[in-house]
Amino acid sequence: MFRMVEHQADIAVELAAPNREAFFRTSLEALVSILAEGVMPLPLKDESECREILRVEGFDDEELLIKLLNEFLFLCQTGKFFPLSVEALVSVGDSCLAATIYGFRFRGRPPFIREVKAATYHCLKIQREPEWFAKVVLDV
Repeated sequence: MFRMVEHQADIAVELAAPNREAFFRTSLEALVSILAEGVMPLPLKDESECREILRVEGFDDEELLIKLLNEFLFLCQTGKFFPLSVEALVSVGDSCLAATIYGFRFRGRPPFIREVKAATYHCLKIQREPEWFAKVVLDV
């Protein structure tokens, strides 16, 4: 579960999930929703559907979260990739995450409704009990 919340000049999103893997998966799903504002385009005839694997390493869960979101944004912005769904997310120990994202490579103008530059560490703290929760500020 996630919801957008008001923030001064940026966008903040609250993430909540029952466990670690679901939490990180929810973070990617929230970012897809923010980029597309709920409108999911279909690939054109000359655009190929594909899967991308993101792998990030970090010192702690906060660093993993920011790195995962920023790698995802990098893939979308520079790799001309539009994500349609998060197929899998696995934790490889405490310091590594791998996510499989299904989507398509677009040609021409990006189909994103909103541009997000980066996920930030601003006031970031992940709560783990009674459920996983965090508020993430996104630079737009």
